[in-house]
Amino acid sequence: AISCIGFCVSVVECGYLSSPSCESRTERREPVHAGKTPSSPLSPTAQRLLTEFGLRYGVGDLYRKIIYLDYLARHFDYEVWYIRHCTEELRSIRELLPRNRNKITAVRKEMDLLKTTVHLLHGQTDNCLTKIDRLFQDSPTEGVASLIELLAEVLDAEMSLFGKRVLTVEEWLKRYLKRGFALRYERRKEIHADETMNTRTAKPFVPTPALVNALLLSIKDEVKEYRDKFQPVFRR
Repeated sequence: AISCIGFCVSVVECGYLSSPSCESRTERREPVHAGKTPSSPLSPTAQRLLTEFGLRYGVGDLYRKIIYLDYLARHFDYEVWYIRHCTEELRSIRELLPRNRNKITAVRKEMDLLKTTVHLLHGQTDNCLTKIDRLFQDSPTEGVASLIELLAEVLDAEMSLFGKRVLTVEEWLKRYLKRGFALRYERRKEIHADETMNTRTAKPFVPTPALVNALLLSIKDEVKEYRDKFQPVFRR
């Protein structure tokens, strides 16, 4: 019966998101969204159905929350409300667990799934933070702030579950930004190379003064854009 809860989550999502009153952000197809992308968390009706399902089939509150968070992590969306919803759900799970990980009492399947889900959320956050310049065009401050909050919650969860923390939030952010800039540098280098000469076919690759100058100007503009958009939220 416990394995049915994942199916129930999908059914509730599809039923809720297929209603006439539901607004979809895009038209892209999603296998568990009835062809629509959600624009808000589960409705009170959907939450009640999940609770009733758990009571009927003896599914514990902790497992229901974990399987729902796993669903959110696997169908991650970069909308601000979605990121905040993931943070709230992870926080609610952590509130059900004792602070001392040695005193955690749970079925192994639950803990294994929670660890996998937390790891997946960390990966999704990682992916988003390396592309913040493209993901949050309309609300960069809100978007990045929600990602940082989720990252902090994920790191706290990893500390609780695994008993160690490799890096702090600040250290992770520095790593993401460096990785993101490295990827954008390579992308811009190819673009400017194509614009100045057919250097992609040259062997070996030799940067020209025009290419170097174009790259420096692009980097300068991008640093200014990052400072204007994201510096306030990184200072919090």
